[in-house]
Amino acid sequence: MRYRLLALLLAFVVIFSGGAIAEASSADGGEGAAVESEEYNALKAIDMLTDDLINIKSGDLITRAQYVGALYRLGNFPKSGSIKIPFNDVSADTAHSDAIAYFYEMGLISGGGDAMFEPDRPITYAEAIKISIDMLGYKEYALRVYGGYPAGPVKAANRIELIKGMNLSDYNAPL
Repeated sequence: MRYRLLALLLAFVVIFSGGAIAEASSADGGEGAAVESEEYNALKAIDMLTDDLINIKSGDLITRAQYVGALYRLGNFPKSGSIKIPFNDVSADTAHSDAIAYFYEMGLISGGGDAMFEPDRPITYAEAIKISIDMLGYKEYALRVYGGYPAGPVKAANRIELIKGMNLSDYNAPL
């Protein structure tokens, strides 16, 4: 069940971000229109969207913090409370800091060599796929069979059909 919900979340992020909007419902239907679709409404109905994703507009990019926060909520992980935040640019006041700390502690995310996570930077396809693959337990499989980041997780995601039908010509592009 979580696999399908994760795939649905990943599909939501891909479909509704960065100009890849298939449909947006508003009077003008243009950039900045409220996002409306069956997938979006399903995620809203089962309370899988964080508050900042509930209010997403077409053309908005998904940040690294938003993506991690949505997966954290999806996984129904415990509050991290006592986990030290290892990034210089993430404080207790940063949106989704509990999720960021928890995912770091679990080995699902890492920052750059400068101890920065860049929570407000748009997440790339490769980063979202890597986090998702690792969360699903395919981290070692992806590394052993397909190699390291970014190509390994992308190939593994394709193999397990997590990104089936997606044409990723540039997986380093922001979602």
